[in-house]
Amino acid sequence: MRGSGSPFMPTAMIAGGVGSPGGRSSVSIGKPQLQPSVEVAPTWVVPSGMPASARSDAPHKAYTAVSVRMTTQQLAQFSQPAGPLYGIAANIPNLTLVGGGIPLCTADGVVGAVGVSGGSVEQDIEVAEAMAAAF
Repeated sequence: MRGSGSPFMPTAMIAGGVGSPGGRSSVSIGKPQLQPSVEVAPTWVVPSGMPASARSDAPHKAYTAVSVRMTTQQLAQFSQPAGPLYGIAANIPNLTLVGGGIPLCTADGVVGAVGVSGGSVEQDIEVAEAMAAAF
């Protein structure tokens, strides 16, 4: 937790899903959804004393990573002025440019994402990388 002297306790969210035959994908937790829409059903634990923003930041990070198929840290770099994706966050609701979102990939491509929030950006990235590596 930030500023409390307690150990870092991130909020984590995992989004997963499978593609439909039409090339569209659905994202959910648990069982695969075969619907032509993007649906994120977040599951997370927020320890007491965690900043309120951690509850919404983690699922937004996972949503962003699965939507753009890159880490939120990479997206932040590409969205700087004069970058190839400058202005993307202003055009797509719930996108975030804060590190801590990482897509989960298999040989079939992106199948989900993790989003971590509640620590510093560096801590969020470190925990998300560990979660993605364990996947």
